[in-house]
Amino acid sequence: MELSAEDLKRVEEMFRLYDTVGSGVVSSSTLGELLRACGEAPTEMKIEELMKQDGGNITLEDLIHAVKEVRRSCPRPTFKDLENAMLTLDKSGTGRINVADLKKMLTTQGEPLEPAQVDDVLKELEMVNGTVDCAKVAQLLSSE
Repeated sequence: MELSAEDLKRVEEMFRLYDTVGSGVVSSSTLGELLRACGEAPTEMKIEELMKQDGGNITLEDLIHAVKEVRRSCPRPTFKDLENAMLTLDKSGTGRINVADLKKMLTTQGEPLEPAQVDDVLKELEMVNGTVDCAKVAQLLSSE
């Protein structure tokens, strides 16, 4: 899998930001953060797997390889995937879900979010009587 010129540019820019001393390497302990800064959504398991391969430091080439590997093995859910997941919580059939149910789902299912991350998501949504719109949640989480 090849990266587009735009994606490659973003990866290079992020690498330079993390390579604060200009040595051409960054600590592998920043790999997850760096991949997310590049716009990827790796699982913790994938990050651990990739970190075992790098020997403590990562080069730009290692990061490019990691981005490609994450894209290959950790595809991002689509808007429709997320909307369908949200609709399973829509007990009333109104296209809205209870905020408490959403919080539980986001902190326990798949790659769980931290409570502060859930709060950030909720700040972006309009609450009506303790519910939020399923499609709006899916749109926000999918970044489509």
